[in-house]
Amino acid sequence: MQSAPATEGMYIHGLLHRIEGDMDNCRAWYSDVCSAPSFTNFWGDVPSDPNANADEAASKAEKDEEGKYKDEKGQKVPPQPAARAFLSGLQVLQQDGKGDREGLEKKSREEIEALVEFCKSKFGTEKMDDARDAYVKQSEEIKSMSEDMVSGKGGYRKF
Repeated sequence: MQSAPATEGMYIHGLLHRIEGDMDNCRAWYSDVCSAPSFTNFWGDVPSDPNANADEAASKAEKDEEGKYKDEKGQKVPPQPAARAFLSGLQVLQQDGKGDREGLEKKSREEIEALVEFCKSKFGTEKMDDARDAYVKQSEEIKSMSEDMVSGKGGYRKF
């Protein structure tokens, strides 16, 4: 559930990295789902200019040759300025203890609630006795990467 087309699972994966405080990993997962309806439902569509109206706390983003948005350190980031500003604000709060804790907590709750509502509307709330048909099968490439990471052969996921 960590590869397309299971973008909701990918979004949740990124959200969990955010909750654990791993902002770089979160940014990468958010970048991977930036065009998915579950993400754009809350953060908005991918802007034509990802730096328009960007908050001061948000890093600048530019497209690389593969069309992915990267920050000044070359790390993947979501192109939506509000999402970048939110993650940067959380990181500053985490590292320096400075920022609008109450506002960030409110935004965090709103994001999680929006994702839950999106998933409820897409998948429903009925009990599934057999969820085998709901799972997305991993591509061979993702399966190979996973096996390499578990075995230690491939090291950590590179973003």
